[in-house]
Amino acid sequence: MNSSVSNPNKSMDPNPIFVFLSVWSVITLKRKIEFAFTLLFILLNGFAEIISLSIVLPFLTLVIDRDRLWSNPRIKDISELFNIQDSYTLLIYVTLALIIAVLICSSFRLFNMWWATRMAFTVSCDLSTQCFSNALYLPYSYHLERNSSETIATITKSVDDASQNIDSTLQFVSSVVIIGSIISALIVINWKITLVSTSVYGLCYFLISRSTKNLLLGSSKFMVENVPKKFKTLQEGLGGIREIILGRYQNYFIENFKSFELSIRKKNAYIGFISNSPRVFLEGISISLIALLALRISNNDYGSFTSLSILGTFALGAQRILPAMQNAYRVSQLITSTRYGVLNAVDLLRRKGKRSIEVEKIDFKNQINLKNLCFSFPSSKDYLFQKFDLSIKAGDRIGIFGTTGSGKSTLVDILMGLYVPQTGTLEIDGKNIFSPNNHDYLTSWRYSIANVPQTIFLTDATFLENIAFGNNIDEIDRELVKESAKQAQISEFIESTSNGYSTYIGERGVRLSGGQRQRIGIARALYKKATLLVFDEATSALDNFTEDFVMNSIDNLDKNITIIIIAHRLRTLNRCNRILEMDSGKIVRELHGSDIQDII
Repeated sequence: MNSSVSNPNKSMDPNPIFVFLSVWSVITLKRKIEFAFTLLFILLNGFAEIISLSIVLPFLTLVIDRDRLWSNPRIKDISELFNIQDSYTLLIYVTLALIIAVLICSSFRLFNMWWATRMAFTVSCDLSTQCFSNALYLPYSYHLERNSSETIATITKSVDDASQNIDSTLQFVSSVVIIGSIISALIVINWKITLVSTSVYGLCYFLISRSTKNLLLGSSKFMVENVPKKFKTLQEGLGGIREIILGRYQNYFIENFKSFELSIRKKNAYIGFISNSPRVFLEGISISLIALLALRISNNDYGSFTSLSILGTFALGAQRILPAMQNAYRVSQLITSTRYGVLNAVDLLRRKGKRSIEVEKIDFKNQINLKNLCFSFPSSKDYLFQKFDLSIKAGDRIGIFGTTGSGKSTLVDILMGLYVPQTGTLEIDGKNIFSPNNHDYLTSWRYSIANVPQTIFLTDATFLENIAFGNNIDEIDRELVKESAKQAQISEFIESTSNGYSTYIGERGVRLSGGQRQRIGIARALYKKATLLVFDEATSALDNFTEDFVMNSIDNLDKNITIIIIAHRLRTLNRCNRILEMDSGKIVRELHGSDIQDII
């Protein structure tokens, strides 16, 4: 798989600290501050756990034998300090103290749960938005080298893994603090019993965790490799629905999707089972330990009442420490199972495409010069263009034709600044847009171009929004939309629909014919009022009559607008003042409109 995750950190062991620091490096300062506050709340929660558990022993002792505790000199001194006159009044105060401590402790837990959940979804929103933003700003070549399903999987599943990693880390820290607090309180009561019982719990979780680590890492790799394949199957199945229906290929795509979906669901179920199963096993061990503790205490010199108080305190401690241990284990397994997904998201988050401030269109006055251009695709060892030169004057109508693979569309992509050549320059009025110091100028140049490709990208929106593509609806110049549609010979059709320019065209324009889709694309280009118009087989789906109307409209545009037209039909180019024939990345001859008339 040509995934973005398969490259970074491939040789590294993605240990939890490395993974967390990777996420930490890409979250915002605001989220880091919130994380610090979360740690503070967790510590306060741990302190509340110590206080609440420390009150349990005197409470149980007072409930079982008030007079025995009342006779303790220290208790009497404390009672006199607070003006408590008898053991029953002392029990009331201790009960109130226990209730308040438990409520405070529960409130801290509830608040921590809410705060951690809130932080998880805000971080998830931040990361997914940043991933999408980074993807849109990355070079055109990056997207050509990858299937879009990989990027979609990263923005969705891998970002969820990253936010899950942060949430799990917080839960792990919270559980560790709670465990440490409870152990600290129990050690004061009986350190031997505390250390033995917690060591048994800890050893069990450690052994289970070690035995399942490699399986979970394997599951993490599996998810990163197969989730994009599932998205790819969905995209291809829905995107090629016409061919699928005609060829009865439904079962092929259904079976493919089912195989990926089933394997992914199995892995998720397996991870869930590993994360939750120790709790059932440890509950039995917990009851056994309490039984042994009762036996140990009953054989001591504490006395029956004190023994019951200690036993009750340890039972309550076990009841609270076991869920904390289970949660610590569960989230540690989640951290392990999402490691590779996290690294996948981090890789995209670190790919910062160059961004520009607000830019204006370039109204170039003189000419475009390609000088000494050398270009090859990343996947090819051979140059498509070698020492290629071309000059285009402002206002030129350039026609380009040639066989498939001759380099027509690639040349235009370079002229539009989508591809960056290995060597050579592209100068607009003498300024090289590929210079590292001219990124804003490159962005301005791209903004100055309108491209009408052979396959028009349309959104499931209205005619109005598709012609004024990329503009908020309240910013659209409706008169310019209508004028552009008229020039593109599509206005009559739009106005004949049920809601005119407010009619929805369906996903990818499925309700339109091929010619109608291309005329929408031409109207979009005209609406942009670009300095350079590029038509890449833009009229190939039009009949000769409609094409003549459209080409007449193009020919009547402002003569200062430079137009480049790629076509297979030579008749399409007869209004161009320069016509270039290309073959194997070279201009093999240059013709003029009159020459075309003779040929056709």
